[in-house]
Amino acid sequence: MSGDLLRKGLYLGIEPTDPPGSIALGIDGRVLSFRSQPRERQFSEVFLPLLDEMLNEAESGRSDIRGVVICSGPGSFTGIRVGFSFAFGIAQAMNVRIFPVPTLDVMAYRAPAGYDLVVPALDARKGEVYTALYRREEQGISRLSDYISITPENLVYKTVSQNSFVYGPGYVRYRGVFNRGGIGPYPGEEDTADALSARALLEYFYSADSIAGLGPEDAQPIYVRPSEAELKYSRREK
Repeated sequence: MSGDLLRKGLYLGIEPTDPPGSIALGIDGRVLSFRSQPRERQFSEVFLPLLDEMLNEAESGRSDIRGVVICSGPGSFTGIRVGFSFAFGIAQAMNVRIFPVPTLDVMAYRAPAGYDLVVPALDARKGEVYTALYRREEQGISRLSDYISITPENLVYKTVSQNSFVYGPGYVRYRGVFNRGGIGPYPGEEDTADALSARALLEYFYSADSIAGLGPEDAQPIYVRPSEAELKYSRREK
């Protein structure tokens, strides 16, 4: 079955990796509706009511969902866990597949033209950002590195000598470090504020040549580094 046929029907998009998170519905290759959750609310409190609200507006029901697309990380550990739990529940109940998409790939897709190196950055806490390096080519964006966590100072060192565009929540969090190191500010950098959202996720999903749909038991998040809970457990075991 071709990719176009696989994308027919109603798809749910979930972006849980950068709080407060968002969800969107897409149908037949276009984004139908989008909701960002209130910052003061928890993922688990609002995702299902927001979904039902959007389904009612679309005159559809949960049984019409053909697949669940989710930003798979890296990002907020809590957000990823709750987002995947929500995705698993919907996918299992509706007997549909999950389409995990690396968060940084979604962000890279929304980067402006005119730069040799595209560097989306997420706030990883602990004085670091999650990032990967991408290059824009005729056929689209290609990833040049692994997904990593790195200090903004070291990221400046890796990218300042190139025609690079660093952006996203990690850039905003450490804007002073980047600007002092010769990275930015950029003309129109505010226009990339929507680079990470469930809307951007579905737009990427519809544009990509092939994204594998997996059973709920096979869809795995990308964490890059262990969570604080895992580090505490490891220290206790030593």
